[in-house]
Amino acid sequence: MRKGNPMSKGPPPIRERPSGPPRPPGNYLVTAESQVVASLPYEGSANGIGEVFEHLLTWANIYHTETWGPFVGVYVDGTGGEDRPLVAEAWLPIPSDMLEMTHGDARVQVKRIPPVRVAATVHRGFPDELGGALRSLLEWAQARELTRVTDDHRQVYRQAPPGHPDAWEVELQVPVRETDSPAHAPRRTHVDQAGE
Repeated sequence: MRKGNPMSKGPPPIRERPSGPPRPPGNYLVTAESQVVASLPYEGSANGIGEVFEHLLTWANIYHTETWGPFVGVYVDGTGGEDRPLVAEAWLPIPSDMLEMTHGDARVQVKRIPPVRVAATVHRGFPDELGGALRSLLEWAQARELTRVTDDHRQVYRQAPPGHPDAWEVELQVPVRETDSPAHAPRRTHVDQAGE
């Protein structure tokens, strides 16, 4: 796999997760629904992000927390290369009643992610090809005058069977809004939006 791929080591070997509703082929606009997630920030080597997802899964098992969807990685643009550490956040969707509970791991934050309109596409196949799929999606969004509202994108790991990278299914999501005026609102990271 290519150097610098955030998931080059793959997600942790976990039990099967629901992959969500089927998506149309190609690029599309969709509203990513509100969800409650256990979140863990990460900054470091691109190869280390898999351990962050593993930490979240261990946390969920300790607290007997049911998982309500596939892992999601939120990756800040322009990070994870040879000269800049990866800046990311790992999400594990969990039941909404977990917002009311106290947790013993100070590193894990439980928060509600608001709904957002996203330009999206599903990549099926080797994860080291995700960069090309993301570039194509960004070009598609720009051609339709969609304005990005954050400086990051999401990777929803709908299917990631251990040992079978050719069978991965990852939905790429880029938060956007329709361009309605020449003056665009400044971009924010998704962490800024999550508290609204």
